Amino acid sequence: MSNLNVHVCICTLFFFLFPHLIFSHGHGTKHKHKQIIELDDEKKIDLKFSGYVRMDSFFDSRENVDYWRGLDIAFPKNKLLDPNGCDINDKSQYNMVPYSSLRLHAKGPDLWNAKTSAKIKTDFSGKVFTELVDDGLLADYGNLRLQHAYFQLDWEKTKLRAGLYYHPMTILRYSSDTVSINAGEMFDPFQYSAHVYVKHHIDRIQLVGAVGKIYHRRRFREAICPNILGQVNYVTKEKNGFGVGVDFRMEVPRLETDVLIATGLGDSSNSFKTQQNVKSVCCFFVSKLKHKELTWTSRLMYAENAYIYGLLGGYGTKKRNPVTDRREYTNIRSISAWTDFFYNNSRWEVGFFMGVAKNIGARDEILRHPNTDEFLVFGLGLDIDKLFRFQPRVRIFRGPITFGIELEHTRAWYGTTNKNGKVDDSCPVHNTRVVGSVIYAW
Repeated sequence: MSNLNVHVCICTLFFFLFPHLIFSHGHGTKHKHKQIIELDDEKKIDLKFSGYVRMDSFFDSRENVDYWRGLDIAFPKNKLLDPNGCDINDKSQYNMVPYSSLRLHAKGPDLWNAKTSAKIKTDFSGKVFTELVDDGLLADYGNLRLQHAYFQLDWEKTKLRAGLYYHPMTILRYSSDTVSINAGEMFDPFQYSAHVYVKHHIDRIQLVGAVGKIYHRRRFREAICPNILGQVNYVTKEKNGFGVGVDFRMEVPRLETDVLIATGLGDSSNSFKTQQNVKSVCCFFVSKLKHKELTWTSRLMYAENAYIYGLLGGYGTKKRNPVTDRREYTNIRSISAWTDFFYNNSRWEVGFFMGVAKNIGARDEILRHPNTDEFLVFGLGLDIDKLFRFQPRVRIFRGPITFGIELEHTRAWYGTTNKNGKVDDSCPVHNTRVVGSVIYAW
């Protein structure tokens, strides 16, 4: 690990632990994770640490498109045949991966008749880098990653949040509850974003609005228009509810054209400036029903160019100037639906997740690359026609420890992308994962 990364990790841990050590001095174990800083009579800050450590052990029947050393899988890889016709990706695997998270909660004095709070959450599952070790192999390490960093004002009927949090389309109340950390990926949108979020209650109606940015991707930063979301929810006395929402997003794929395609020259000074953007819309319906120990959650979604949310889709080129290589784009769309049903009696839980997703292509015809004859497309799973997943699970709760076991079966239908962005002549491949998880939370 480089000295710079070591210093960053040490400084960040010091930031988290120093106030805890200082303000816990002289207190008993009863207040181990909750401290009060008394600045004066009207400025008291209540600090609380929480988090968890988990270990996942899992078996996969096939190679997958995955992240975080296989902890999070998206879908099984397509067949890759060798000269003898054997599928190289038809290979089972087993792994054990630790994962941890640390949170700092702060509650401050009231401001403008609103309760004030803030939260910071981090883990060690950030961008992976490599380093030579003694035996000449490459070992990988997870960098410290900032997940949440926001403040919040709560009035009687209105909530204002500003900072880094889950993207407003990732709604915890209407999210799946799988044992696997993928939490319905490829069917349920997931992303982090910096945003300003407002929710207002009118009797049983909740009005939600948010503006923000997926700030860690340049193509979104270079689009001037922010990510905009609007949502309306209806919630009953029993906390059942449903909601509908719309998300608008814009990105700029390129700032200069491809001179090799446009002119056949290798001099980048001959490239042309371009600022053409892609405008995309997502619409969704969510619902949650709860009766005693039974809970049923579901989502139906139409998505354009939703690869950034971990869904099928992307965009393709519909027009291209053969001289300058300036392009216009069309969204590649998908629809998805999932349901999550479980029984939980506070000591154990049994349930299942089931999801389907379908590539419905683009509204316009997509052009081919002038040199390779491949379609000019960008996105996630663009050679997949449809996806299916079924995940039954069991959890056991014992004090701060949660044991979980889950069977996850994912089937992907691969084929050939056509000029409309749809997939023809699809054939299924599948992966079956068995995962066991142990979590200690505090």
